[in-house]
Amino acid sequence: MNAILLAKAVLKCRFVVADIDPRKRAAALDAGAAAVFNNADPGSAAKLKELTASSAGAGGAIDFVGAPATAQFGVDVLRKGGTLVIVGLYGGLAPFALPLFPQRALTVRGSYVGDLADIRELIALVMTGRVPPLPVAARPLGEINRVLDELRAGKVLGRIVVKPSL
Repeated sequence: MNAILLAKAVLKCRFVVADIDPRKRAAALDAGAAAVFNNADPGSAAKLKELTASSAGAGGAIDFVGAPATAQFGVDVLRKGGTLVIVGLYGGLAPFALPLFPQRALTVRGSYVGDLADIRELIALVMTGRVPPLPVAARPLGEINRVLDELRAGKVLGRIVVKPSL
């Protein structure tokens, strides 16, 4: 959801979301995603590709999880010359065959954090109203383990700020 809100402010293309959680798929549609897919469904990559021009696939995919299954899904939906950006840090080994990359001219990049210019651009987008405020929940420090469990389980929509005293 957060990525859709930001992307709509700076890019002029359709966005689709793949997630195994129906709440996150619903939130993505509410944020303006053109379509959503359950990437646990074996046919979802083919269905996503059908939405693209000539069913060639997506020009880019962002993997916010960084697990073998999500990285594989990202590669599976890319068209020739597409780019997969891995942001998530879940971990594991890359599940795809290396010959795919030269044969399909694919690019895989990693992205962890932006720089000062990126944060200034983000703040300007929010301050001008081009990006609506993201949902933020405050939780007490005593709930840190529960918050981390919720993050690991993919149950967090928006952001959680943990405060030493509430």
